[in-house]
Amino acid sequence: MDFTPASTSSPLPHCHTHCQCTFWGFELGVDSISQAVAQAQEQLCQAMEVKEVEDLCQWMEKSWEAQMSEWDSVVKLVDKELATEAVGMLWWRWRRSG
Repeated sequence: MDFTPASTSSPLPHCHTHCQCTFWGFELGVDSISQAVAQAQEQLCQAMEVKEVEDLCQWMEKSWEAQMSEWDSVVKLVDKELATEAVGMLWWRWRRSG
């Protein structure tokens, strides 16, 4: 069979169209996968933001509880020191007056 441009030109449009359709089909598949990945990333970001807020709230609550417990300890210590000082002053006054 002799080589002629006419014999090669007929398969080319078909092959070109077939390749183009296959490529476009692949591209559409990639687009839907990309959309799914983007949607999953967005959902993950939203879930991580919610988790971060929850963790922050828990940390603040624990920190607040620890701070209040520390203040309670300070108040008890100060109350004890003031009570000891008051008893000492009363004892000193009692001894002076008596």
